[in-house]
Amino acid sequence: DDAQFHVLLSAYVAARQGDVTLADESLAAAGAQTRDANYPVLDNMRHVAEAEVARARGSAEDAVRILKPLINGRELYVTHVALMDASADAHDPATALEEALWLIAHRGQMHDDPILFALKDRTSWLIGAGIPLAFALATRL
Repeated sequence: DDAQFHVLLSAYVAARQGDVTLADESLAAAGAQTRDANYPVLDNMRHVAEAEVARARGSAEDAVRILKPLINGRELYVTHVALMDASADAHDPATALEEALWLIAHRGQMHDDPILFALKDRTSWLIGAGIPLAFALATRL
């Protein structure tokens, strides 16, 4: 299982670095267990790698569609990283912010209520200010 996980992780990292060919090769080399729901960690990591490949190919919306069903309370941490990045690329700043706050909360950096934290956090302010700006720009295009 560890070897299969490392193959899938290498696919994710390759896609994240823009090497879709290597990512595809790594996914092809991954065993059948990585497609088996009886191995949820491998199944989750495979979906994350496939989503990252989709994002690297410019299909951020497809990546979001792959990742959102994985959010069930038992997902890998990297699932939220991938969903945050895909949501940002798909021009969905609200979901990207939600995932960023989840990541902060689960790394032990959030010591307040999430709303109070967002009000005090500089990154949250920047993302929050960007949402209306994005909508304003989208309506003019």
